[in-house]
Amino acid sequence: MSAIVVRPATSEDTAAIENVEATAFSDTHRIFPGSLSDPDGFTKFQIEKNRKIIAGEDESTQTWTVAQDTSTGSIAAIMRLEHVQNACEKPHTPITDVPFARADSLRFFNEVTLTRRDIMGTRPHFYVHILATRPQFQRRGCAHALLSHLFINADTVGRPIYLEASPVGIPFYKKLGFVEDGATVLFPCAPDGERDGMVVTVMVRKPQSM
Repeated sequence: MSAIVVRPATSEDTAAIENVEATAFSDTHRIFPGSLSDPDGFTKFQIEKNRKIIAGEDESTQTWTVAQDTSTGSIAAIMRLEHVQNACEKPHTPITDVPFARADSLRFFNEVTLTRRDIMGTRPHFYVHILATRPQFQRRGCAHALLSHLFINADTVGRPIYLEASPVGIPFYKKLGFVEDGATVLFPCAPDGERDGMVVTVMVRKPQSM
């Protein structure tokens, strides 16, 4: 079995990152229902967003890190991380417009933001926005490798790590030291109006002693 290396993403990875997102998340249409009617436009939108983050043109302090298969050069897993100094530094400005989204999606985005502000307050922390593995690379430790790389940094500077986990992801994160905070956020319903009751659960990993 070939090795997996973890490295910062480069501009050459933008399309591969979008492809991993598209193949790893089957519920993307719940948050971005417009992607169903204009898949090509949505792909271009995602690639450009990723390019700006990697180039440092995004206003946030987000970064992309990738796990790459050394034998094929394929991007096996991805992590979008934000370095947050103070989530409450500025008053919350409601999110009112996101391309390819709809009202239910905006409700989700705002609730996610407000929940993190309530829980983390002014504490510096790392926020894992996205952690995804290409299906053919699952169960090879790719996501674990990305998080282990983050753990070293987080433990060195003494910062907690915050994320929202899907129901299937909770056991994985628990094994790595994340604890359920008790807060949950209801995931947007499907475009056909049906709701499966799925929620994402807030989980936090405290820094460990070095």
